[in-house]
Amino acid sequence: MKKRDQDVMYYEDNSIRITRKNYVKFENNMLPHDHDFLSVSLMLSGSLIEHTEKGTRIVKPGSILIKPALLEHSNIFTESCTILSLNIYDWEYYKFDYKNWNIIQQHMLLKYFLRIIQDKDKKQSLSALKSNLSPIADTKHIQESIPEWVKHIRTIIDTQFLEPLKISELAKEVNVHPVHLGRTFKNYYKVDIKAYQKQLRMHFAVSQMISQNNNLTQIAHSTGYADQSHFSREFKKSTDFSPKKIASLLNV
Repeated sequence: MKKRDQDVMYYEDNSIRITRKNYVKFENNMLPHDHDFLSVSLMLSGSLIEHTEKGTRIVKPGSILIKPALLEHSNIFTESCTILSLNIYDWEYYKFDYKNWNIIQQHMLLKYFLRIIQDKDKKQSLSALKSNLSPIADTKHIQESIPEWVKHIRTIIDTQFLEPLKISELAKEVNVHPVHLGRTFKNYYKVDIKAYQKQLRMHFAVSQMISQNNNLTQIAHSTGYADQSHFSREFKKSTDFSPKKIASLLNV
């Protein structure tokens, strides 16, 4: 059995548990259940459908799942998945007071999860994660007001992020000025278009590291970079870690 096929325990005490868990397509589907802990997880690879009384969402690589304690939920694993999970039992100590189910799509917070694995001071590293997560998690009212044309641009980027994308061409798609498109996109999604595209590419690269046997040169090419060195530089800018370091931390 390859080590990426095995679950990995990174850290555990009475207040927190940090694991990397693997789920097989359809075989590990879960009936409605709940937990006695707050779960904050990062989808590293694969895809699943999560259902709660609040609704049903599709979860893709790079997404963050927040589930408060005692929230009943069920899961369908539409692909084999690898998930980096933080189970927080003493959420008052860590000041993780999330009380609502939330799935946050495609934000580059991988480096903060990795710091929790790597750093000895778990409270400090969790505090760094929360300070960067909270501004994103607390924008539900903004997300609900996003114009359809802005959502349409995001859908284009989500499906074509491996291709060269020009803001001028995207602006023509929705008949607005490129400057207006750039400002509006950033206003709603808190990241500019090119940075968002790069986030998608980095999430894709991590997914490839975990789910494929490809080497870094192959991953660089499949991610849209001409060579491994360029890919590695851009990867480290986005995550603070080199691809090889992340592969080591994630035990893949």
